Amino acid sequence: MILFEDIPYGSERMGIIWTLGEVAGACMLEFGPEGSTHYAAAQHGTYNGKLRASLFTTGLSEREVVFGDPGILEKSVRELIDTHRPSHLFVVPSAVCQIIGMDLDGLCLGLSRESDTRVLSIGGSGIDAGYTAGVERVLSLLAEHVVCQPSGVDAGTYNVIGSGMDWYNYQADLNEIERLMAGAFGLGAKTVFTTGTSMKDLMAAGEAACNIVIRKEGLACAKRLEQRFGQPYFYGTPYGLKGTIAWLDAVGAMIRAAPSADFIEKETLEVNTLKERLDYHRRMSRSTNASVVMAGNYDLLKYCGPFIRDELDFQIKGSVLTHPVKAQEEDELLFFRNDSAKYTHIAAQCPDFLLADAVTLRHFSGQIPGIQVSNPNLGAMRLYKHTPFMGFRGAQVLIQELANLALKPTTVSR
Repeated sequence: MILFEDIPYGSERMGIIWTLGEVAGACMLEFGPEGSTHYAAAQHGTYNGKLRASLFTTGLSEREVVFGDPGILEKSVRELIDTHRPSHLFVVPSAVCQIIGMDLDGLCLGLSRESDTRVLSIGGSGIDAGYTAGVERVLSLLAEHVVCQPSGVDAGTYNVIGSGMDWYNYQADLNEIERLMAGAFGLGAKTVFTTGTSMKDLMAAGEAACNIVIRKEGLACAKRLEQRFGQPYFYGTPYGLKGTIAWLDAVGAMIRAAPSADFIEKETLEVNTLKERLDYHRRMSRSTNASVVMAGNYDLLKYCGPFIRDELDFQIKGSVLTHPVKAQEEDELLFFRNDSAKYTHIAAQCPDFLLADAVTLRHFSGQIPGIQVSNPNLGAMRLYKHTPFMGFRGAQVLIQELANLALKPTTVSR
């Protein structure tokens, strides 16, 4: 079976609009039918994000879709430049235009020569590309064409690369990253790619002393910034107590500064206090050998999985990706092209708990207790910025949620 029972996986185009849509002052023009643009804009509300960019559409008619007339794009671009005067205009092709096979790169290059606005075509990896390809394309494009040559270096700052609304708990996680960097090193964020940022912020990103990459799709962006401005970078996602300490040590090695021992000692005590309560509840509910299946994005599975398994002593019976991954090294991370195969695999593992997206949790409602840790989202709100999943506080939040699962009467001892 190849049909999707629930929500299909996000496309490259969706990743582009989710990521660039977070940037205030950005001007996007989707070359395609208006219906697809309306759907993309509505997704920001579903994922508890805010469309900060200006999003326009050419509104192609049936004839224009069939024959691929580039005239409407040229007219739309000139109108946007005349009325809004953006520094950059990002042209996003819809799936329809990708099928037609128009040369958007050439068209945009020609239109750029007519004004001071940089017209950039973004997308076009193909209709089979997942949303993470769109995230990577946007981040790389910003590093190449938007970040300006700095006049100097702001030694007390760093950039965060990879925070975006496609991650379920992204606003609280970003808040925790900034808290960790301030508490351990006394540093402040210069620019965030791309949560709550602006074109002005992005242009100034070259002034930061270094880059913190919290997701795989941000690596190409960080490498380009290192080539252009000499900014060092570190890639990793802090989950759990040991994982966060190791993350801080690695960041410290990059910036040549040891993290604050007092800060780590205080945070460690708080995490361990909650872990003792989790251990108690697991003994009382006879779920000391409880197992879990996790479903989420690549970095959640790669970095949070060891916390659940090694620090909290849960058996991980399955790790299911919610998007395709290129050049994947971890054989235990599985991706399924359709719902039926994914649900069959999860059910076959017979886990006690499920840490997954809202769609998967809904499918197993009443069968496997669980908590939402990833998108797609079906209405759960994560607007409060002090309940992260990352970092020391994130470890406490996840421990508390797992302790509550252990207290449920449906828990089965294995």
